[in-house]
Amino acid sequence: MQQVSVMIKNINDNLKYALISPLAYSDPLSHWLGYMMTRIVDDLLTESSYSADLAGFSYSLTPSSNGLSVSVHFPFSLNVSYE
Repeated sequence: MQQVSVMIKNINDNLKYALISPLAYSDPLSHWLGYMMTRIVDDLLTESSYSADLAGFSYSLTPSSNGLSVSVHFPFSLNVSYE
């Protein structure tokens, strides 16, 4: 059996995720609840992500019309190896 190794260099230093929900903007109450959930999660992550913030990592949580957008920034490029 032959082993294949693939090296991917310089993955973007930003990762973006989207949590999609059809109810995000279905009515004013859903919009407000989604906004408040985003702020609460951001507040809960603030203390635990302080050390990472000092090292140059950052994240953002943003409510969007489709749900929630999550973005993570790394202070370096990632080198990923798959085997």
